[in-house]
Amino acid sequence: MSESKAIAELKNRIEALERHVRVLDDINAIKFLQYSYGYFMDKGLYDEVVDLFADHGVLSFMGGLYKGKESIRRLYCGRLRTTFTKGRNHPIDGVLVDHLQLQGVIDVADDGRSALGRFRAFLQGGMHKSMQDPPAHLPRQWWEAGVYENEYVGDGKGYKNQLTT
Repeated sequence: MSESKAIAELKNRIEALERHVRVLDDINAIKFLQYSYGYFMDKGLYDEVVDLFADHGVLSFMGGLYKGKESIRRLYCGRLRTTFTKGRNHPIDGVLVDHLQLQGVIDVADDGRSALGRFRAFLQGGMHKSMQDPPAHLPRQWWEAGVYENEYVGDGKGYKNQLTT
């Protein structure tokens, strides 16, 4: 093999490896984003949850469709924060929630600007019997499960959740 052909082959291998590393980096960034969602939900950090969404994100939740970050903010910081943390953006004594994100399958687009992800969610929650004024419409303990099928948008620096269904 000629030297120029060997160099061209090495360049092709390097380009392929660089593409592969970019995809792996994107997959790790998306996993971090999705796992952060579960962590922030566990801790009642609803402002941080909203920050995970793209400005033009769309969220389908409990029969409603929330379009844009401000609409998504009303859901998380209005409705959910009021229900679970009494309007505060932090955990409260007596409430325990574990929002596990499992079995992630991620497909990054060839251009690296978007991705699809599917995660199974398993949530267990409870309120200690000593908790003062628990939300009357919630049980003391509960389990939930579901599937997140998300679209993510990348900006070259990271990913945001664009669509959750």
